[in-house]
Amino acid sequence: MTKYIQILIILLTLSACGQNATEMKTPENANEMFTEFIAKKKFIKQPYPNYYPGIADEKMRPIFTEKINQVATDFKTVSESENPTDIKYQEKIRIGLSRFADIYLGIRYRRQGKSLYVF
Repeated sequence: MTKYIQILIILLTLSACGQNATEMKTPENANEMFTEFIAKKKFIKQPYPNYYPGIADEKMRPIFTEKINQVATDFKTVSESENPTDIKYQEKIRIGLSRFADIYLGIRYRRQGKSLYVF
């Protein structure tokens, strides 16, 4: 009985790992939507229903906006390609997140520097 369970678990694991890339359908107005998103002002205070307080450090707004717009441009490129797949979008997400690494390191070092002055 335990051999059957082990075989079943192995088959389920292999079938989960062997998934093919899923082709994504791009909406007809995707180009317009990306253009609107890139032009939109970001990180502003939003009332109900989102209650987003906005960005705390205004100097960071253009930097964050530039990074987000780069990701949107990457997504736009994938959506315009002949075969947009979930794998391609996931790769662009990975690249986009890696662009923020230098910002987070800089913020972390600034915070550590401030805490050194407190002691």
